[in-house]
Amino acid sequence: MARADGLVYDELGLACSHIRLGSAHLVNDDLRGSQVGDAWSTLVVLPPVAKLLSTAQPSIDFALSKYLEAHDSLVAAPSYNK
Repeated sequence: MARADGLVYDELGLACSHIRLGSAHLVNDDLRGSQVGDAWSTLVVLPPVAKLLSTAQPSIDFALSKYLEAHDSLVAAPSYNK
């Protein structure tokens, strides 16, 4: 894709620029969240990103389960509820 100033960039660069715009220039949290969500949706369908995410998913699931175990243990402690 070419811009008016002659620069060429790919879909990944475009998705990242949408994320930056969503977080830096908008004041409305709902609109910002929508733009970030749209940019994320654009990003995750790119084949290299989709492959990376699917490869990493077992590690992410394992880490999340360990986090939840630690969290549940912590909030169940009597000292936490004082």
